[in-house]
Amino acid sequence: MACERWEDLVETIERPASILERLAAGEVERLAEALWANGLFPLAYHAWQGAGVLPKLPEDERALLRDRFVRYLAGWMTAWEETGRILDVWLAAGLRPILLKGADLAARYYAEPHLRPMSDLDVLFPSTAECERAYDLLVQRGFRAHESLPQEPWALLQHLPALSAPVTGWAVEIHGALLLSPRDSRWAGGGVRLIGERRSYAWLGRRVEGLAPEALAAFLCGHMWFQHAGDEPRAMVLYDLKAILDKEGSAFRWPLLLDLAEAAGVTGAVARGFGLLDDLLGVAPPPEVRRAMRAGGGEAELALSPGGAAVEQFVGRLRHEGLGAAARTARRIAFPPLGYMRWRYRDKRKWPVAALYPYRWAGQAVRLARWAVERAWLAVGKKR
Repeated sequence: MACERWEDLVETIERPASILERLAAGEVERLAEALWANGLFPLAYHAWQGAGVLPKLPEDERALLRDRFVRYLAGWMTAWEETGRILDVWLAAGLRPILLKGADLAARYYAEPHLRPMSDLDVLFPSTAECERAYDLLVQRGFRAHESLPQEPWALLQHLPALSAPVTGWAVEIHGALLLSPRDSRWAGGGVRLIGERRSYAWLGRRVEGLAPEALAAFLCGHMWFQHAGDEPRAMVLYDLKAILDKEGSAFRWPLLLDLAEAAGVTGAVARGFGLLDDLLGVAPPPEVRRAMRAGGGEAELALSPGGAAVEQFVGRLRHEGLGAAARTARRIAFPPLGYMRWRYRDKRKWPVAALYPYRWAGQAVRLARWAVERAWLAVGKKR
């Protein structure tokens, strides 16, 4: 589907002087907003600094970009320090978290960690029992939950309710699986292989773990184009993939990537991610790998599955416990707790909470419609 607008964002980073061409149209502020929304503003600002472009901008535009970057860096440093304190709590208790997404990529793969934004701290523990212990340790230290822990915490999601640090408000999500609920039959059936091999590394004097690079690449693509297939993708994922490939070089195991993608059911998502990486950044998989990605089903893997944990729970309760139990499950999906709604839509603090529910339903309807259009487009493509 979309992603056409990514070309402008990529050009801004790869050809920093192109920002000077936007002055006449007054597009600098709009460009900064688009870069920010896609997680690329720090990389772009770094590129402008390195190319000596910023002094050539008018003072107003230069101040706008500088102020945005200073605010970003201050928030990022606060989050980075809070992340260290959280890890210390778990490590002292004998727990070994697996860092995911932002924190892991920043620590392992970016030349300067602050170039990779973090919206929250995502970690995974190999068992749900460890997850719940890690969750309790933070609650005991004053971390606030955005919703109460449900009776069946793993029934619908792959992570526990988000927690916020008492002073900084830095959010933490503790995962028991990737992309799917740990109760989902697809997790045990193959997805769990994503965490089968891990990498231990030093992070500010601490020993932490991350996914193997091939699993990390598959997870990033799956997170963007499988788990959130109906949402607007973010161009940041391309630079994440590029950072992994740049650092791993010839040690990156392409056959393992294909194997893990198939096991986790994200072959199509991986094909899309690496296809865009080739198209927009010129970083191509080996020819035989690209052919295998295309032969593996492509974006057809983005289908919603009836084997999903939420569907299984709803159908199971309807069949075995009756309409009342199934209705309670549906109600929890449609009407999350107020605390969760306030946290999830924290950019709409001034809205009455009652207005957040219709907003949520409308957004879900749009995502479902977008997914339906994509499925129809793929079906037409298959018939040709």
